[in-house]
Amino acid sequence: MNIKELQNALRLLEAMYASGGARKQAESVSTLIEALEGHHEQSVEAFVEGARHLNDDSLRIPSKAKAINGEAVSRHVDSLFAAGVARDRFDAAFVALKSDPLAKIGECVEVANIYKNRPTNGTFKYKFESRTKALDFIFDTYLGRAQDESKAGIIDKLAKWATG
Repeated sequence: MNIKELQNALRLLEAMYASGGARKQAESVSTLIEALEGHHEQSVEAFVEGARHLNDDSLRIPSKAKAINGEAVSRHVDSLFAAGVARDRFDAAFVALKSDPLAKIGECVEVANIYKNRPTNGTFKYKFESRTKALDFIFDTYLGRAQDESKAGIIDKLAKWATG
């Protein structure tokens, strides 16, 4: 099989992803198709063998990521954690985050990940398509924590009542 045949197969896969609404996957396949341009007549085996000899840095796609404002992230994370499950304090911290012009998507994603992971020392990195989705995740995390604390309080009261 040569690269041109592989590209044709990948174009079909790209179309299937796109028609199924899998936009990110379609974009990934499109990037691969573009990376194979200029090698149409080369066999896949020869292309792979040649690619093995390249420096890893030459295969990387330049990142579009911008630097994260660590100060803004720390400030917002600290205020969210300081609020605990007190709704009025959380709302104030959340509004400050939402209205901060320095809290762009990268900062909000970082805040969301730290806010979710810190209590359990988790390391999972959640990904969000937009700033709004990251903010929604923060709010949902707060609601879950507040609900858990409320349930724990009810259980404690019932336990005291049952034993008292």
